Amino acid sequence: AHLKGLGSMAGIINEKQTIFEHTSGAAVYDPNGEYTKNVIVPKTLEKITFSLKEPADVLLSEVQGKDLAGTVFTVILKGRKMKIKVGLPGMHNVQNALAACACALALGIEPELIQEGIEKASFPGMRSEIVVSEGLTIIDDSYNANPGSMKAALDVLSGAPHSVKIAVLGDMLELGEDAELWHRELGKWVAASNINHLIITGEMASMVKEEAYNAGLDIRQITVAADIDGIKDALSKRTLKDAIILVKASRSLKLDRVVAYLKEAA
Repeated sequence: AHLKGLGSMAGIINEKQTIFEHTSGAAVYDPNGEYTKNVIVPKTLEKITFSLKEPADVLLSEVQGKDLAGTVFTVILKGRKMKIKVGLPGMHNVQNALAACACALALGIEPELIQEGIEKASFPGMRSEIVVSEGLTIIDDSYNANPGSMKAALDVLSGAPHSVKIAVLGDMLELGEDAELWHRELGKWVAASNINHLIITGEMASMVKEEAYNAGLDIRQITVAADIDGIKDALSKRTLKDAIILVKASRSLKLDRVVAYLKEAA
């Protein structure tokens, strides 16, 4: 998310580690993450770990059900099993919930209160917000975007039960020298996401289009829009009945205007 300022994933991890070096109490982290498994924690700190896989103090045990309304899962909190529902879709939000559980344990909060807190949590708008109108579902994720959150959002869209799936996407900013690489990766993710149509805007749109096409998405399923009006025009030509539409980009592209348009059109 911060490649432009810190240069690389290694640079981000090194910067994050300095937080542990200048604090006391507990270090909360995922020991099994692709980049976090090599994090060095000072011996002076208590370690409280969370993960989707073993080993971890806060561990995902089982997923009982998942849909656009959220995920019901069983978590092991330091040996104790508890069933919890997080009210946002996607496994990335299960992982966020596990992180919250681990932080709560570090603060000495009882497991029952942790369960209650996760289930009652409310979330700010434009972040995986599900908007259901008559015949149309919108995933409003227009607040911001980086490679990790973009892939997670496409996974949610791909897993939705709707007959028509549309992604309205824009640039991921502040990626520095890796901007082209990650937008080409985005094109591959889109092609693999089982969607019906991609509407892409921004300076990197042509790269996303090229890579999505190379990865197998039919060129007729891709629209490059120059601006918001272009996005609206492309959407007006699509059958939106029983459709689900993901809207996501970095904040400066202001794709919340697309969400407002869709709400009015619905």
